[in-house]
Amino acid sequence: MFTGVIAFAGETPISVAMKQVRDMPQFPRDVAPELPKHLDRAILKCIAKDPDRRFQSVDELLRALEGAPAEASKFSKPVRSSNKTWLAGIAAASVIAIVGGLLWWRARPSDSVRLPIERFTLPNGLPVVLSEDHAAPSFALTVDYKAGVRYEPAAKSGMALLMAHLMYQGSANVARDEHLSLIKSSGGSNSYGVNLNLAEFTEGLPANQLDLALFLEAHRMRALEITPEGFDAARSLALEQHAGQLNSPYGRVSSRLIGLLFTNPVNQRVLPYSNVEELRRITLEDAVEFYRAHYVPSNAAMALVGDFDPKTARERIKHYFGDVPARHAAPRT
Repeated sequence: MFTGVIAFAGETPISVAMKQVRDMPQFPRDVAPELPKHLDRAILKCIAKDPDRRFQSVDELLRALEGAPAEASKFSKPVRSSNKTWLAGIAAASVIAIVGGLLWWRARPSDSVRLPIERFTLPNGLPVVLSEDHAAPSFALTVDYKAGVRYEPAAKSGMALLMAHLMYQGSANVARDEHLSLIKSSGGSNSYGVNLNLAEFTEGLPANQLDLALFLEAHRMRALEITPEGFDAARSLALEQHAGQLNSPYGRVSSRLIGLLFTNPVNQRVLPYSNVEELRRITLEDAVEFYRAHYVPSNAAMALVGDFDPKTARERIKHYFGDVPARHAAPRT
């Protein structure tokens, strides 16, 4: 990662493995002279042949990455290979790939890897995080709600997933499924999902489409329309996913295992679609109540990362989200 070349190369995997076991790698600074000396020493120590000469703790590694004095690696002479030596050599070569990102992040002197973070909170309680990055002319906008599986009302398993689907079923000025078509027609992509604690919604778009993303997210936070048609479509999709889960390998086992592991009903709420009968019993009124209780600014968080002007982004976020009514989120049951 630092030099643009791999530590060992060969015509076959076997020849590479033999070099990992027997040969001393090229010193990183011989390939990339601009590499700081303390990183050169840390990399060599990470891939030392003798495990005892590598870092023995994460704290020791982090101190070396931050420039603390570190002993340069001493590589053992070629030895006769054994199963233990082979495994050690392969593991040593793998270490640099695993910690490479950490090395780059913690110790590279360039400012290009230091992500700027700005935080502020709107008067209605919505926390916002901005991180400007002009590496590509695009951005990603994520809005998360504390409305995951463990926030579902008792005996209404599947509500969190159903609600996530309903978020695409239209609002006062956005037709059913228009949200998705607008994102795609503007050259973007989207994803959404539900986990234990969160319902997550993300759009990735070209840099000149920030207003579109903010408008769509703010509008459904403010005034989602839950119609009978939209509700039926969202529940059908949730039921289809439920069937897919049960028909997948070990699908039923996962649900059963969770029931055996936990006796507390809250802790049993792990899967988004664990009880099809409860999902079928959820009513439109139940969904409206869940939306009003959990899809509120103070129960959400927004993150904007990518190519944008921070001043403009702050102004546009306040414009679209500032007048979303503040409501108190319901406590988790």
